[in-house]
Amino acid sequence: MFLEQIKLINFRSFETLTIDSFSQINCLVGENGSGKTNFLEGLYLLSSNRGFRTGDRKELTNRKADGFFIQGVFDGEVIERTVSEKKKKLTLSEQSIASNHLRTHNPVVAFSPNDIFLATGTSETRRRFFDAAIALRDDEYSDYLAKYERALRQRNASLKKDPKNADIWNDALITNGAKIIKKRLDFVKLLIPKVEALYQEFTKGSATLKYFNNFKLTQNIEDALKEALAQSKSEDLRRKHTSKGPHRDDITLLINDLPAAKSGSQGQNRTLSFALKIGSVEIIEETLGRKPILLIDDALLEVDPKRRQYIFDKFYSSGLQLFFTGTTKEFFDFIQPSEAINFINFDD
Repeated sequence: MFLEQIKLINFRSFETLTIDSFSQINCLVGENGSGKTNFLEGLYLLSSNRGFRTGDRKELTNRKADGFFIQGVFDGEVIERTVSEKKKKLTLSEQSIASNHLRTHNPVVAFSPNDIFLATGTSETRRRFFDAAIALRDDEYSDYLAKYERALRQRNASLKKDPKNADIWNDALITNGAKIIKKRLDFVKLLIPKVEALYQEFTKGSATLKYFNNFKLTQNIEDALKEALAQSKSEDLRRKHTSKGPHRDDITLLINDLPAAKSGSQGQNRTLSFALKIGSVEIIEETLGRKPILLIDDALLEVDPKRRQYIFDKFYSSGLQLFFTGTTKEFFDFIQPSEAINFINFDD
């Protein structure tokens, strides 16, 4: 996909912003607080149902308005999102489209300095990343996830207030939970060789990842989850929450066969996080036959110059449309030839 034009009205700090020309390499230049990240978040909302920082309508809306409008032209197709207190509308070429279908039609992936927490953060952080990445290549996945999370909330509420009826939610947990686990396992299988190769390309040493279930899997995942829920029933009643299922699984990242969170340096963990996300982008492109747009929001600031060059070269050679942020033009000196850069100044 390739962004050709964009218009933002009453979105975050912008009352009106229109940009009519982009290239493959787009560098947004401006002081902190000048609106670079706000622009990227507006672009991201033409792929996702929420911004990459928040989904709160009030936070996304300019303080002088009660709603916002975003329009983008991608490869000649017009995508529009209108959001206000009374109205939410999302269209592709003037036809309504569901957000989960838009994700796979117009994939956009954001990189940020917080990506290091994929290596050093909680299992919940990694599950959220994997769920978002899978949803970009499979428009049914977010539906399975929503149904599972709804059943999980209901079961946990029953365990607290009406434990006799808690099991009526088991079927929905099992059916959707098994699908989630299967799709996560398939994705991890594709991602492992990519992460291993990318990490070795960017730096010395080795890295990989492993998916851990919190119950014993068998060939029939539904049966295994059903058995796990039955065996944990007493514990669930005592603790008043559901202890088994994909909401408790983890994807562990390893550097030189040791957990990255405990053994990796900051540089190693940042490199591993880049390998993880770039590998995911490659899988999304291979699955959809579409090139995702990449938003690199200050993600290269804390990467040493050598690795920064390796990572940029990987981005550029992919042929994907790229959006970088920086406070000065000089920060982008590593991009050659400089004539290929489309600078967009946010200080004016």
